[in-house]
Amino acid sequence: EMKLITNNLAVQYPDTNKRFPVAVVTTELEHLVGSSRTRLMILLVSVAVVLFIACLNVANLMLVRASKRGREIAVRAALGASRIRVVRQMLTESVVLALAGALLGIPLALVALKVFISLNAQNMVRIQSARLDATVLVFTAAVALITSIVFGLVPALRASSPNLTEFMKEGRGTTSGKSHNRLRSALVVAETTLGLALLVVAGLLLRSFYRILAVDPGMNPHNVLTMTFDLPEKKYSDQQQIDFYTQLLPRLQALPGVVSAAAVTPLPLSGSEAIITFQIEGRPVPRSEAPTADIKIATPNYFHTLNIPVLSGRDFTARDDRKAPGVVIVNQAFARRYFPNENVLGQHITPGASNHGKPQPREIVGVVGNVKSRRLDVEDRPEYYIPHAQLNFGSMTVCLRTSVDPHSVTSAARSVVSSMDPDLPLYDIKTLDEYLSATVATPRFQAMLLEAFAGLALLLTGVGLYGVIAFAVVQRTHEIGLRMTLGATRGEVVRMVLKAGLRLTAIGVAAGVALALLAARFATSLSSLLFGVKPTDALTFAAVILIVSAVSLLACYIPAWRASKVDPMIALRYE
Repeated sequence: EMKLITNNLAVQYPDTNKRFPVAVVTTELEHLVGSSRTRLMILLVSVAVVLFIACLNVANLMLVRASKRGREIAVRAALGASRIRVVRQMLTESVVLALAGALLGIPLALVALKVFISLNAQNMVRIQSARLDATVLVFTAAVALITSIVFGLVPALRASSPNLTEFMKEGRGTTSGKSHNRLRSALVVAETTLGLALLVVAGLLLRSFYRILAVDPGMNPHNVLTMTFDLPEKKYSDQQQIDFYTQLLPRLQALPGVVSAAAVTPLPLSGSEAIITFQIEGRPVPRSEAPTADIKIATPNYFHTLNIPVLSGRDFTARDDRKAPGVVIVNQAFARRYFPNENVLGQHITPGASNHGKPQPREIVGVVGNVKSRRLDVEDRPEYYIPHAQLNFGSMTVCLRTSVDPHSVTSAARSVVSSMDPDLPLYDIKTLDEYLSATVATPRFQAMLLEAFAGLALLLTGVGLYGVIAFAVVQRTHEIGLRMTLGATRGEVVRMVLKAGLRLTAIGVAAGVALALLAARFATSLSSLLFGVKPTDALTFAAVILIVSAVSLLACYIPAWRASKVDPMIALRYE
């Protein structure tokens, strides 16, 4: 229905409606949630991966525990215990452990939730209303129950059907068969694969965040205090609005600690923008095809106050008032798009905005550098500036560059405004640094959380690998003692143990790289969150591989070093 309506309007009003012949229809929920859904889904997947790695670790530990209880279970089976009874016992132990862990996790979750909310991630919708309610607790209990059954079932089934003859052949009560070793190794490989893939995603987001921080905002946001107020039209005429700012700014600049004062709307990095059409003199086009650019209204001294470079031409002056010819200043992006390979100074454009009557042509008298108006990760857009005295606006943001802490002049600035109009409220009293920080709050928040999850996954992976190698060393203690008796050096023993552990790491790293590349190819939502970094960034992959390899090497070296310290005579008598 909306498509039909917009098509009819485009036919009826071609000058204004032909440009946008399609209406974008979205639900209120989608409009509210926005990009938060993608960010939260990535965080949810990260949590699931960490939980899965933890469950693999627990399954590995339960396999080791079951193998150590092999003689006990074999004896119980010989005395008539059914397989179902053994499985039921081991699953009960698994469920008790999981539920105990879930109960201990609840107070930790309360603390984590407070930290999560205190980070105050920008654009994370309804984050302040997050709480541990009955739904969350039931979900937690269900996850604990399901994971305990799923990951406790394989160790239980393995332990419930012992082959006594094979068991006695393969060991003496503390060993397990080759099939058990293969399963534990496979679990470690799976942990390494998932941990590496999660680290790659975290690394990509972290590199993207630092790329955003490295973007030049086009101005110097340090030591600049901003405050916004509206001059009501019923109380202030157009000329009175102009006079108000003309008198206010010198008084603010005279305050101790204030270096320069100016006003603008909309304020850079505030997320606000005003896109208006304009006409280029000598290039008439229908209104429906007129070019567009962001319009800004500024007072003289604005570019100096924010340290925005004037690349050519001049700045606005007090002489650019209603009586003077109309002037306009454009940014670099405007000049490059609409006047490529020609001198933009002296050209005339007619903005589609005016206080009274038909808009008049304005001469371009200057070109300034590009400034990030919305976010640092958004491409520079064409902008043009009009002096406030020629196109007044009641709602303006005053910018004060100071030589002291910007907030220390807030009280004095309030007093100056109040002395001119005691009924005028000020709002959004913030520094430009605070606006800048807000623009990177979301990528910072997401990168930090994902780095925490990835670090936890790496730690769990290292612990899991250490557990497998350490248990393998225990199993091979007798063999190691025999090797050392026959002349093997400690270095050879260390290399033997390291070789076994690093083989598992190599397989896991290869599978993890393949999984990360596969995810990067098909996860379009991940690409939408990256800035200046490709999902297949080679440097990130190389760094993650080195980190995982270093952690794995450390996890393998400790049991290898302990194995090399074994006394051969004690090892030969080991049972």
